[in-house]
Amino acid sequence: MVYFAQQVVPNACSTMALVNLLANNMDRLEVGSALKEVVEATQPLDPNSRGIVIGDRVDFRENQNSFAPFELYEYEGVYTGKGDVFHYVSFVYKFGAIWELDGLKSEPVWKSEATDANYKTMLMNTVQKRVDEIAQADKSGNGQGISFSLMAVVNDPIPVVEKQIAEATAAGQSADILKAELAALQEARNKGREENQRRRFNYNPMIGALLKALAEKGELQGILDELKSSALEKAKDKKRVKVEEVKGEKKE
Repeated sequence: MVYFAQQVVPNACSTMALVNLLANNMDRLEVGSALKEVVEATQPLDPNSRGIVIGDRVDFRENQNSFAPFELYEYEGVYTGKGDVFHYVSFVYKFGAIWELDGLKSEPVWKSEATDANYKTMLMNTVQKRVDEIAQADKSGNGQGISFSLMAVVNDPIPVVEKQIAEATAAGQSADILKAELAALQEARNKGREENQRRRFNYNPMIGALLKALAEKGELQGILDELKSSALEKAKDKKRVKVEEVKGEKKE
């Protein structure tokens, strides 16, 4: 049976998508004890009850919320409607078929047959077809109003390359190229972690302290005037370019 949990808690679609995806691949993936515990405990339950249990997990909720970027300004109780709306859906290969796992639906949706030999191709075809269906249904932007991001659960390449280096070394072969590849992977991993930390860090107190210090030294107003002047010049240049473009079109 395909494991499926409904989304019953608001703003938890990313967690539900990940849980549904990982729960259906636990035979092929190394997962943490928390996820194992949840899947085993909720296995006998219906999709709605599973969603309630998962939604009540404080550790899952805190982990998801930790990836939310800090907003520069927050106004309690005020929603402008200008922010993007996101929804996450998983597609998995299980029991000879491709399944769509959407937490907002009542059950897994069978999409197509597949085999061990062609499931990757069938997955890509299924996702592409689903994207096309959603884009065509978007009447507001003629198919351009909805954006999509695709993410795949894949093997961690670092242990794979480390194993290849060990095998090459044991066989007396050169591993220089593999070592360079490993260094590049590790550098990219570290860079990603640093960017994640910066994205989630609250810079507001630092910015406030800096502005206060500049104001106390009497330097803030001069900086603001300079920035304002620079912005006005850029706006004028932009307007000038547009006028020249219009004139050029008329000549043609």
